Amino acid sequence: SARPWGLSRRPSGPCRTFSTIRATTKIGGTTTTFETGKIAVLADGAVMAAAGDARVLCTMVAGEESLQEDSPLQVDYRTKAFAHGLIPFNHHRTELGSTREETLAGRAIDRALRPLLQTNIMREIQVTTTLLSADAGVPPEILAINGASAALQAAGIPWEGPVMAVRVAERDGDFVVNPGVLPGGG
Repeated sequence: SARPWGLSRRPSGPCRTFSTIRATTKIGGTTTTFETGKIAVLADGAVMAAAGDARVLCTMVAGEESLQEDSPLQVDYRTKAFAHGLIPFNHHRTELGSTREETLAGRAIDRALRPLLQTNIMREIQVTTTLLSADAGVPPEILAINGASAALQAAGIPWEGPVMAVRVAERDGDFVVNPGVLPGGG
């Protein structure tokens, strides 16, 4: 069946004919890149967001028609152990459950996206963001919010976005965008 906003599953394998789209911008002294068309091609929208050495894969999938009154949005943020250079051992091999940081990051993404979704969509929408590589100078939650917004844009879903997030801190009387880890722990 046809999807109401033109979403369709992209072809996979050697016959795929879509192109890679890449956008780059400078935010707070760090170059941020959004790239789609190379990875997670079966998702309705997939974007690899990169800043410094940090990489976040953001995917969006819309379900079939829902019978619910409003459009349910599910947001999931995951940090892989290998993103921080760790290899889990024995009984910790599988990364079980969500940590507090993952839950709070998922909520931040949800709070940024949910108010901008149109109420007449009537489909389940799942946004999954996965931290693949970490950089101490780049806040991964901020990169995930921006990447999730780009994934919704890439999917062509009707919404009032895109959104852009930054973290602002005051350091020595000056405002700093996306400060990362501050020297001296403060």
